[in-house]
Amino acid sequence: MHRSLKLTFTTLAVIALGLPAIAAAQGSFTVDPVAAKRGKTVWQNSGCMICHNIGVGQGAGPDLAGIHERRTIEWLTSFLKNTTEMLQTDPIAQALLVQYRNIKMPQVLHNDRDINAVLHYIAERSAKTNFRP
Repeated sequence: MHRSLKLTFTTLAVIALGLPAIAAAQGSFTVDPVAAKRGKTVWQNSGCMICHNIGVGQGAGPDLAGIHERRTIEWLTSFLKNTTEMLQTDPIAQALLVQYRNIKMPQVLHNDRDINAVLHYIAERSAKTNFRP
C-alpha cells in the first residue's frame, strides 16, 4: 500500500515540478550544426537508438522529439551525466522509470562534450518532425 501512495505522490511531484521545467525548457536553444553532427555519431556509437526514437513514437524508452520543450537543458544534462543518481533521487526520473516498466537507462554518456553533442542532435532531429509525444 505504501508503494502505491509513493507512486501517486511521485506522479503528483512530476506534474508539479514538470510544469515549471516545461516553461524553462521553452527558452531559446539554438542548434549548433557541428555539435549536432558529432551528436549523431555519439548517438549511434552509444546505441541510443536501441531504446529511443526521435519523432516516430516510443520504444523501450521515451521518444525524445521535443524533449527540449519538456525539460531544461540543465535537467537533461544532469540526467545524462548522472543517470543512476537521478533515478534514485529525482522525482521526474523516478516517475519515468515507473512509466517505462522499471527499465533503467544505463549510464552511457560520461562527459559534457558528448552530452552537449547528443542534445544538439536530438534538437536538430526534433525540428524536422511534427511529432510530439
